[in-house]
Parts: sequence; C-alpha cells; structure tokens
Amino acid sequence: MNLSQGLKSIIARIELSLPEPAYPLTDPLLFAARAAVAKYRMIRLPIKSLSGDGPHGPMRIAYLGFFRSLDYLSKLAFETVPPAEILGHTPLSRLKEAVLQLRKTYDLVFVEMPFPFLLKISGQGGFLTLPWVPQVLDLKKNGPADAAFRRNEIRGRLAKIKKHGITCRVSSDPARFERFFYDLHLPLMKERHKDMAVIGDINRYWQFFRKGWLLEVLYDGKPVYAHFCYKRGNSCCFSVTGGAVDVDLDVKKALPTIAYFYMINHAREAGFSLLDLGKSRPFLDDGVFCFKKKWGAVLSREKQCYEGVWVSPGYQSPAAVRFLSRHPFIFMDGMQNWHGLYLLEENRPCLPETLEQARNHLMAPGLKSLFIGAPEFSAGLQPRTTPGPVPSLRKTIEVF
Repeated sequence: MNLSQGLKSIIARIELSLPEPAYPLTDPLLFAARAAVAKYRMIRLPIKSLSGDGPHGPMRIAYLGFFRSLDYLSKLAFETVPPAEILGHTPLSRLKEAVLQLRKTYDLVFVEMPFPFLLKISGQGGFLTLPWVPQVLDLKKNGPADAAFRRNEIRGRLAKIKKHGITCRVSSDPARFERFFYDLHLPLMKERHKDMAVIGDINRYWQFFRKGWLLEVLYDGKPVYAHFCYKRGNSCCFSVTGGAVDVDLDVKKALPTIAYFYMINHAREAGFSLLDLGKSRPFLDDGVFCFKKKWGAVLSREKQCYEGVWVSPGYQSPAAVRFLSRHPFIFMDGMQNWHGLYLLEENRPCLPETLEQARNHLMAPGLKSLFIGAPEFSAGLQPRTTPGPVPSLRKTIEVF
C-alpha cells in the first residue's frame, strides 16, 4: 500500500467512525442558512488555485467558497506564497462533483463556507475543521493562576517579571481605551502579523469597550501590555490584545504570561466561572493553542459555529500526506465533538512508544480522541481520564 492509498484508507475509516451529521439547527441564523441552500441552488462559488514549492515538496491547492483562511493555510503549504489564480466558478448544486474532480489533480482541496453547505459534501474523502477553534478555562475547576506557575518555564518568566516590578491595573477610562488602541494594539498586530494583520475598526471596538474594561500590565508605571475584556453571561471574555514593541526583550517575552496570570486571577476574584480565551488556529501544535493549553484551556463546544473548512487530500498525493503529518489538524464530527488527526512521517515505524509520544505531545483537553495514521496502520487514542501509570496500549488504542 503506497502513501496516497494509505491516506485514502485513513480518511475513509475516520469518516466511517463518525456519526451522521446532526448539527443542532436551533438557531434562527442556521435555519436561514439552511433555507438559503434550498432557495439558491444556482449560487456560483469562486475557485482559486495556488501552485508552488514548499516544505512538503511541490504543491497544488484548490480553494472554494470563502477565502478567510486562505492566507494562513497558504503560508503553511508554500515557502513563498504564490499569487492565487481564479480557476472559475462552480454552481452550488455541483459542489460535490467539483470537489471530486479537483481531488484528481490537486494535492489539497479546501472548501470554506457555512455548515449547511458543507453538509452537501460530507463523506467525500475529507474532514471538517473550523477557521479558528475556541478555548475556554473553567475557573472553578482549575483554581487560581498560581497553580500554573508550578511549571518551570512559566515560573522562570514570573521571576524575571517580579524583578522588574511589573504591576496590573483594571480600568474603564475612555481615555485609556484610545491610548490602548493606538499605542499598544496597532503596533503589536503589525509586528506580529505583518502583511497578514487584520486591523479592526476602532468604533466597533469602542462599542464593546463601553460594556467591558481594560486589564493593563504596567512597567515603571506605564502600560506595556493589555487585554480588553467584557462580560457575557457568567463568562469573562477577552477579545483584543495590545503590547508595546519597544520594551526590554526579557520583559517583552514574559508579558503574555504575566497578562494571563493577572487576567485569570482577576476573573476568579470577580466571580466568573468561565474565562473565554478566544480562538486559535485549528492545529494541535499551533503556538497560541499550546500556550493556552498550558494554562488548562479546554476546546469548547459552547459557541455556535456557522462556518467551517472542509479539507480533502488529493487521490495520489504524497505532498498531502507530508502536509498533514507536519500540521496535525483539529477536526469536528457530526455531533460537534472535537478530534485530532496526526499522520506519521514517511517511513516512520508505528511503534507503541511512537503512539504514546504522540498522545503525550498532542492530546489536548476537550478532544474526544486522537486519530494517528500511517500507510499500514491507523488508530484512535482516547484521552487518559485518570492520572498515574500509562495503561496498557491494548486498552487505550482502538483500531477503527
């Protein structure tokens, strides 16, 4: 069995192991979207094509529907992102046929659009993920943020911060909001994301700020980092981040850690039961996702999601295998449960210790299972529910 055949088998088995799509259509917006599918069957979806060399070898990608995730997915696939070419359009009524046809000649096919539309192509050799995955922290279960500092890497940063005398301030002063937006938020977004930076409208942010507050980290009495927070039910949500780019490097590296420390403790003291930590990219090894995981964040199903990304590997594509092995996806089944997908690198033996290393490194709170695949093997690893010695692999691996 070659790599592409093995990948096809793994994806097919994952699909067979998932329940039939049963997305709860209780929200009026979802009802409206479902009605739109029936009413506008001749909507024509644009198709973009990208081709070039990347860390996984030469790749060809086809992208249909929305293009919100195209930039960051392209940067993962190509060393230098090539210009996207418009292939044409396909009627919504022929979406399934278009995906099947594109998989014959492209390494990866992405379809990004509302869930009801994606239900039309479920079961067609792929899996469903989201442009972003939400993470929340259960404040009652996790306790104070001090517990997280038992980890050496976080404790070391805390020591550096204490040495510099950094403090925290909570403010609802409108004048501070404007300084936060221009002096902290804009510089940080431009430094962090460069040409991919998405800058929101200050007037929109102001409408949120009127209902929330700023949690500022002060260095020598001057704000150097801040989170904008607001209340939603019994949850404290943090939405927008800002940070100074011209501070001491040691302090700058430690600022996200200390801001989380203050934010978690502030939310607990204010009586919130949940802290909404926002969204991360849908990959188990994403830096932001892993940073939040260290604090005890869990993948959430509380938020209604209206858009998704369907990922379909090409039929004969070793490049797609390499892409999926180096970027372990978080995907969703028909009951909106989260799962992980990790493909082993080429020629890497699927040994018991390999599986255990993958679980220890990639298993995240909120995942129902972690699917590990190789050309000759595929397995679903369930999360360990109790601490202590690792159970027998016979008990923790389910071959599906």
